[in-house]
Parts: sequence; structure tokens; C-alpha cells
Amino acid sequence: ILCAPGGHSKLYTQPYRLRELFYREETVVSILQTAYDLDPTLKQIASYLDRFQGRREEVPILVDLSQEEEHLDTIMENLVGNPIHVYSLVYRLVKYLHTAR
Repeated sequence: ILCAPGGHSKLYTQPYRLRELFYREETVVSILQTAYDLDPTLKQIASYLDRFQGRREEVPILVDLSQEEEHLDTIMENLVGNPIHVYSLVYRLVKYLHTAR
């Protein structure tokens, strides 16, 4: 999903997969937040959560599952359609998620 042979990005040609990636990151962040709440000395997790803050301000994490369709529409409009958010997502996943594990 991230790169095709030759290094050409397929990210923008599959917006619904990208939307799902943003949405799944919310689950990862919820798990990381729980771990951080239990042990605030986990610096790698704190770093990931700090990098996620801008995205959380743009589109808060879904709390009420009855709002899922509207939430996915908001992700598509505000995050998938913004190349800065897309770059930041990939950067967080590649650079910070591995160390936060």
C-alpha cells in the first residue's frame, strides 16, 4: 500500500485504504494511551502520542460507535485529503510506532 515497485507511491490512489489506516491508528493510540497511563515513564510511547496530538485535534478519536459513518467521512475529508496529515501518518507509523512497541 505504501510504495509500488520503483518507489512510486500508491497512497493517493487508494483513499479508502488510507482512511482505514487512519481509523486503525486510533485503536493503536488507545492502546498506547492506556500503557502510558499505567507507566508515564515510557518515553517512546509519549513521543508517539505527542506526534499524534495534531491529528487528534483535527479529528478526535471516535468514542461513540453509532457515529462511525460520520467519523469515517470526516477522516476522508479532513485527513486523507490533506497531504500533510498523510505524510505525518506514514512518518509516525514508520519512525515512531516500531520504537513504541
